[in-house]
Amino acid sequence: FSACGTIFSTLLRFGLTTCMAMSIMTMRSGRTPIVAVRSSNVFRGNCHKMLDMSRRSMRSRRSRQCKLPSPKAMFEDQCVEEYSLLQQKKQEEQQKPFTSTKNECWMENEGVITSLEIRNHGPRGRGLFSTKAAAPGEVVLSIPLRYALAVRGDRNSVKEVELEDSRVLQMQETWEAANAPIPATVKMVANFGVLEEKWRLAVYLLWATRLGGPVWTQHGDALPSGASCPALMTWSTSELAELQDDELQTCIETTVAQTTTSFNDFLGAWEQGPELAEAMGNPTAEDFVWALAMVRSRGLGDTIGDEHAAMIVPWADMANHAFNPICSGAVNKAGSQFELDVFDDAGLPAKTEATVSYGEMQCNQTLMEKYGFWVPMNPNDVIEFSELESKPIVSDMLQLNRQNFEIVGKSIASATNLTGRLQPLLASLPFGDADSALDLVQEAGHAQKLALLINGKLGAYHTTAAEDNELLHSLEQAGDQQRLISAVGYRLERKRLLLNASEFLVTYAAVCQQTLASSKS
Repeated sequence: FSACGTIFSTLLRFGLTTCMAMSIMTMRSGRTPIVAVRSSNVFRGNCHKMLDMSRRSMRSRRSRQCKLPSPKAMFEDQCVEEYSLLQQKKQEEQQKPFTSTKNECWMENEGVITSLEIRNHGPRGRGLFSTKAAAPGEVVLSIPLRYALAVRGDRNSVKEVELEDSRVLQMQETWEAANAPIPATVKMVANFGVLEEKWRLAVYLLWATRLGGPVWTQHGDALPSGASCPALMTWSTSELAELQDDELQTCIETTVAQTTTSFNDFLGAWEQGPELAEAMGNPTAEDFVWALAMVRSRGLGDTIGDEHAAMIVPWADMANHAFNPICSGAVNKAGSQFELDVFDDAGLPAKTEATVSYGEMQCNQTLMEKYGFWVPMNPNDVIEFSELESKPIVSDMLQLNRQNFEIVGKSIASATNLTGRLQPLLASLPFGDADSALDLVQEAGHAQKLALLINGKLGAYHTTAAEDNELLHSLEQAGDQQRLISAVGYRLERKRLLLNASEFLVTYAAVCQQTLASSKS
């Protein structure tokens, strides 16, 4: 490694590029995205976050019934129906199995235990579905770690471990015996601690899917690529523009540009760069961007012995995300297998998707940035009202009474079938002090003005929610252009959040006015 000392600065820039680019959304004027989660984002490569399957707890609140006027339709009729067409489309797609004879062949012959199969999952690509019912705690997938790509994690080890005692490096030796010899230059980069774990694992993955033996070359064929790849890092500029999210587009474009430059600089500056390129099959910068996108969306972390490891486990990396996951995954106690078991107390019914959690605090903007999908009615999507007005202090002056809004809001949510929006609104709206007295005249006025701020944001989009809804329906009917389906669905969901919030606030203002009128009569 001493030979690499002269290019330390290049390696450092190579390894830190992603961190700088991923921070762009919070660096702009110190602001947060318009629709963003109010907690730190989580990277799937940290096992304690990816595998955290704890259920979200909600504090129970007292409520009283409030007589409501008939809610008025505050937005286009096309947006009123809550994803029935999307759910129907998903069910149809799930009935189409993904034929992967090669994958099934190596799995059957190499000690893999599974009661799952890969099925198509529409815009989200493929997922793992049960072939038979499984009880709580039952292992539904077990992959020998000799087939998992693993590098030592960025985080400090649980204990200081010498390289000769490293379980992760021993895993690489076992991997070589089961798959193919790892070239010295690939092994050097994969274990060179100056580079981020994502970058090191991407080099390892890029080589393995090209020249790493039949298991990984076959699995590489099953990974999404080209127009079927949902990862935003592989999208074109015109495709990213369809998201109608300037901050997200800028973040992705910056990441890709810096990744491309750093990869080329790295191969050019290191004296063994040509040897590394040849060992990996002479990949282009675009190939490396793809590999990094796969690591970001499919990598996971766990503890092997006393070390943290960043890994990609074939087949297990097909598991999709859910906020209420049915399964969880981890390396078994013996450190020999990666196991996916049933986490849900109700078990895993037959022909049901075996989902895991990528992190329960992920908003749709983060999910799209890292994984290329979004979730309807995402509870972590909130509206930053300070971003909707040139003078942020305006939204602070339009504070509502939280206790009254919670009570009335539950009734509004029930009457308008928007229960899933109440929690995001409670996390978004500006509320005053808990001890402040309720002034219904002021409350109604503030709610109406907040609705106007939201409507102003809606007017700034290039297309309306109704237009997006119609386009999405036609795209889903055609069944192709999955990236466009994902982009249009994402931007429509952002608009639906704003439209629902506007409807909520206008109805809330009407309730306040009616209550005031009733008290005077």
